[in-house]
Amino acid sequence: MQILKKGFMKKYFVIASILLLAAGCSSNVKNSNGGVSSPAVQGAGKIVSIYIDPSRQEGNWTLYSSGAVVLVREENMQNVEIKYLPTGTGIKEVSLGQAVSLSSQKGVWALSLPKDLLAVSLWAEGADLIGNKVKSQDLGNVGYDRTTVKADVKNSYSIEYPQYFSYIANLADLKKDTYLPVCSSEMVGCIYYSGDEYKGTNLEAAAVSVNILKALNSEVKCYNFKVETNEAQLDEGVSTINGTDFYSASGGGGAVGHYSKVQVYRNFHNGKCYEVTQTVAGTNVEDYEPGTIKKFNSDEVWKRLSGIVYTFKFTDMVSQVPVSVPVTPSVQVSLTGTIVCLPHKNVKPGQPQTLECAIGLKESVTGKYYSLTNTKNPVFDTTQKVNITGTLKADTGSNYDVVGAVDGGVITIVK
Repeated sequence: MQILKKGFMKKYFVIASILLLAAGCSSNVKNSNGGVSSPAVQGAGKIVSIYIDPSRQEGNWTLYSSGAVVLVREENMQNVEIKYLPTGTGIKEVSLGQAVSLSSQKGVWALSLPKDLLAVSLWAEGADLIGNKVKSQDLGNVGYDRTTVKADVKNSYSIEYPQYFSYIANLADLKKDTYLPVCSSEMVGCIYYSGDEYKGTNLEAAAVSVNILKALNSEVKCYNFKVETNEAQLDEGVSTINGTDFYSASGGGGAVGHYSKVQVYRNFHNGKCYEVTQTVAGTNVEDYEPGTIKKFNSDEVWKRLSGIVYTFKFTDMVSQVPVSVPVTPSVQVSLTGTIVCLPHKNVKPGQPQTLECAIGLKESVTGKYYSLTNTKNPVFDTTQKVNITGTLKADTGSNYDVVGAVDGGVITIVK
């Protein structure tokens, strides 16, 4: 057996250690895409994507409409700022502001876009968790979509719409006939899609209709969507459009290979029930020969219509905020809220109430109180959220601060 000298063994160990260390430092790790990348530094961040929603492409421009936001997806970022270069010469970069992290979506930041932006370059940048500056890809040319403002003086409103949409004031002027209507028979104005971007798809029509519902001549009637003839009955709560609160509901319909998606927004204004509806109508792709027609991007079309809806505004100066629902005449209602002890009239905040508890309902949308009479299945838990359907009547002699009484109501527990 050969015996190696002690000095040689020491040199061999040192050389072997160096080789192993070098191999470890230079080793590569396969990523999820099958490629090769260096080991990640803990805390290092990156901006995965940046895009504008909603938007559309026209040539080398990204065009957006009212209500659009910049959305940034990131990993390990501690802040995100949106910057751009305006059109023109000799102009330096400008900050649009700090984006806000969305609590509902991890790793997503958002910033609303102004209506007057015209940029040759737009991007996101920020610092990751270890302080390094990180920059996104450049979106290039970005601008606000050219819009038309329609002011209806007679009916006291204005609304804006982008290219490839047309406005009509009479239903007979609608150039595109559809199986399921997208403009209401009670319209005072309708904006419908008139472009050809969706040619060859199953999109039949899309429109925003401004209606005045003459038969709904009280707030109770105007805000009651639970009517058999109303295709939008799913309560969507309150939507604020240019400072005015609208009650909203959604729904749709279908027949003989056709379908529609609808959302309505109502506000009782100056003694009239105004309704703004957005409707998308399409045909079933399955009814065509395979390959002869494409399915349109319904989310994209829906967002375009929403962008139009949110430009609506009243042009007179009367308050349009939905207030307590009047109770004359009696009408069937469906209200959602919480079972409470009704507050007494004329008791100021901080003053004691009496010890008795008169069971009532605090409505979720308006915060108004309703007394309950002849309830079929009463609930006495004053923290329980419920839906009650019954007849809304006057309660003028009540000692409590209520706007009316729900009589003969049927209560459903809301979980």
